[in-house]
Amino acid sequence: MRIVHISDIHLSKDNFAEFENNYREALLNILADEHINKKSIDIIAVTGDLIDQGGHSLFEIPKFSGYKDPFQIFEEEFITPLKKKLNFSNSKFLFIAGNHDIDELRVDFESSA
Repeated sequence: MRIVHISDIHLSKDNFAEFENNYREALLNILADEHINKKSIDIIAVTGDLIDQGGHSLFEIPKFSGYKDPFQIFEEEFITPLKKKLNFSNSKFLFIAGNHDIDELRVDFESSA
């Protein structure tokens, strides 16, 4: 079984342009080459800190005006392109959230103790 592990993306307003203009396409091409020309990928594990600080800064990007869920942005900008490039279904992905994925503005730490 071949597993690709991607971690700590921290997608945010501060790194989105660089991600969109440079990193995403490079990652897609590397993974496609690995999957198609070398040994096929069975699972992509995306772990820890998919977004940064609950994803609030992503809503400041004009492209995402009106969005309410930062994970929808992550899915559209990161996961969907991977699925299309590799011809993968959702079942090929494993997600494990990290501490930066928590929406700290919605968590009441005192009442949850």
